[in-house]
Amino acid sequence: MKYLLRFKKFGKSIYISHNDTLEEIERMLRRARIDLEYTKGFHSKPKLSISQAVPLGYVNRALYVVLSTKSIQSFSNFNNYVSEGFKLIEYKSVEDNYKLKIKYYSFRIYISENLFPLFNEKVLNGDLKNRFVDLDYEINKNGIYVLKYKQEYNKIYNIWKMFSEIKEDFIFYPIVYDVIWGIDLSKKILIVDDSDVLRKILSFNFKKEGFEVYEARDGEEGLQKIKELVPDAVCLDIMMPKMDGFTVLKMLKEENIKIPILVLTAKGGEEDENLALSLGAFKVATKPFSPKNIVDIIKQAVGVNG
Repeated sequence: MKYLLRFKKFGKSIYISHNDTLEEIERMLRRARIDLEYTKGFHSKPKLSISQAVPLGYVNRALYVVLSTKSIQSFSNFNNYVSEGFKLIEYKSVEDNYKLKIKYYSFRIYISENLFPLFNEKVLNGDLKNRFVDLDYEINKNGIYVLKYKQEYNKIYNIWKMFSEIKEDFIFYPIVYDVIWGIDLSKKILIVDDSDVLRKILSFNFKKEGFEVYEARDGEEGLQKIKELVPDAVCLDIMMPKMDGFTVLKMLKEENIKIPILVLTAKGGEEDENLALSLGAFKVATKPFSPKNIVDIIKQAVGVNG
């Protein structure tokens, strides 16, 4: 089993390093007697990873942990075992191929009035502006400047650097308050095609983008998996043994099963395309095609950006 956990850090825990945070998470999991899965080898370690480190001193309200367990676990009472300064906010089970794919961290930085001119000089009117995505700011009722922006997950610029030489008193309170995912990792794609090579190529490209990928070798198996899995989208070949793609589309339409289906065909021709679209397909792609284009079409169909 694999789980995604979200933690909030507060108090003194916000000042501990990335590695110390990882070790503290491991201790909490052991106290809670979570049945962790371990790597093989002499120095085995828990199969556990946490989201990208943020600059030391930043309050991280978007700490994510991915871990593997030997069996189904419950985290409903986990906060009884957490260390001081940690709180489990939410958790859910995920697929075995799940990987964190965060695109941006969202920041909210509180600074005093005497720091803003420097920020204005170096960022708003300086060379660093392109490092701050969707930058905005406001002044709260206490006269504190609240900076809001996004930065790429693995390219964080620590704005403390520009204030470190200030000698007078000031306020600097940085928060990572949310994440923006590069893709919704819960999206499931089913590839229905009798070509082992094509399924393998498409499967590789979808997995690389974070999708949960399932396969079927013919229309009959594909129809069964559509009903069992209820995927977010389907890549469906036309010419297949046992049951062709048109029959699959007809049966789905009769049963009022509405799923975005991209039809893959080697035949081409306006007649086949019109038939597929009339039976409920949202788009038709003629072989040979670019795997990247197929992935992009499915992303659009399921409402995924990035």
